[in-house]
Amino acid sequence: MFAGAQLFTSNVMVMLVGALSGRTGLRHLAVSWGLSLAGNLAGTLVFGAMVHASGVTSSGPARAMLAEMLHGKEALGGGQRRGLR
Repeated sequence: MFAGAQLFTSNVMVMLVGALSGRTGLRHLAVSWGLSLAGNLAGTLVFGAMVHASGVTSSGPARAMLAEMLHGKEALGGGQRRGLR
């Protein structure tokens, strides 16, 4: 959480519990989810633009590290199977 902002996933849980308990309505739920999702998307794009503009990823070692990290993420499965065997 940066600057007191909420992640979309936590906002979904909090607002859904509020709607199911009758503390808020479906209209407020939908508005909150929409604004939270839009804000998270905008923040992600701004942060990505700042990282790109800084040039921190333009060096060879940084590109190699990012490529290795992406390759490792692509190799993971979709489920959370670790520790369940």
